Amino acid sequence: MKTQINKRLDELKIKFKEYYGAEPEVAVNSPGRAEIIGNHTDYNLGYALGCAISKSTIGLFKKREDRKIIARTTMAGFESEAIEFSLDKIERDETVKWGNYVRGVARELLTAHEPIGGAEILVDTNFSTSGGMSSSAALELCIAYGLMSLAGQKIESEAMAWRCKKGENSDLVQSPCGFLDQGVIAFAQKDKMVFLDFQEPVKVKLIKADLARHKVSLVVVVDKTVKRILGESGYPARKKSCELACGKLKIKSLRELSGKDFEGKKGVLDLVTRKRVEHIVYENERVLAAVKALAADDMNKFGRLLSESGKSALDLYDLAENTPELRYLMEAAQRLDGVLGARNMGGGFSAIILALVKDEKMKEFEKELKTKYQEKFGEKLEMVKFEVSQGTEVFTNW
Repeated sequence: MKTQINKRLDELKIKFKEYYGAEPEVAVNSPGRAEIIGNHTDYNLGYALGCAISKSTIGLFKKREDRKIIARTTMAGFESEAIEFSLDKIERDETVKWGNYVRGVARELLTAHEPIGGAEILVDTNFSTSGGMSSSAALELCIAYGLMSLAGQKIESEAMAWRCKKGENSDLVQSPCGFLDQGVIAFAQKDKMVFLDFQEPVKVKLIKADLARHKVSLVVVVDKTVKRILGESGYPARKKSCELACGKLKIKSLRELSGKDFEGKKGVLDLVTRKRVEHIVYENERVLAAVKALAADDMNKFGRLLSESGKSALDLYDLAENTPELRYLMEAAQRLDGVLGARNMGGGFSAIILALVKDEKMKEFEKELKTKYQEKFGEKLEMVKFEVSQGTEVFTNW
């Protein structure tokens, strides 16, 4: 029986030949990611726990003899928007903006003196791009692995993750993301969560997460009508607030503060900055506690930590600012039977949460939350139940 990825590959190969008149040479699967716990800790050099999900971006690639990159997507509404540029002249495109992620990655690879060349590319994504599951990072790593594989180059996960992050931070994309998204997707393994210590050099540890044995599952809940663009949201303001706090506290990063340190020094901070710092300090402690809970197979404690993380992110970091849908989703989910924990997911300012739910209650959870949300906001929810999955990989047999 063919897997879902095999079926997607078969369909995508047909479309690739329709577009480019030839067979692809390289295939890459690049998953989305779930931020399990560790909200806005990455750029504060703290800790986070994430995993790859079983929804992904698949890319097909074929060499060109010139230096031109041509890329297309099967994504609804964007099928007609082919992007095209020369590796010798990479500039931001204000019209077809998704192509700037491709440009950003290509330029970073060239800056690192990687011998990439022209390519024809087709990508397909089967999960929401409305924020929270890192469709942008999945695309970036897909492009990086594909171009490197076409060039016959060795792929080092950490180097690729950093180059993709730099590409997203660049003037081409203009999104001030941290390393969490690219790092999780690059390092992820099946049935293991990725623990990241962001104090440079970044340290990675894989944590066994046998959720199936405990008969619980993670599910992402999203209202796709609530749009968010990371670089234009309150994300930059939160990051700047943390930087200013470090200056006032005379430290290099908030990672240096323990809870005890914070309580002793918080008086020098204004109220808003104090709230931001409080979230980061105690979020780091929650991440470390979550790792211990997983090691002890304590799903109840793990779930409680998720809910505490969500409350902190919304009450102290104000990630539901101008987004009442987010607070409603999280609080409504936490009250439902069978939910061990629920929190916001991603950078915030969108309607997306992560919930840990008992398998026996999953159908009831989905039905009740969908009904309540539609009654409140008149919109439908998308539920993305997922397995803890493998990170970005180049297919060898396809």
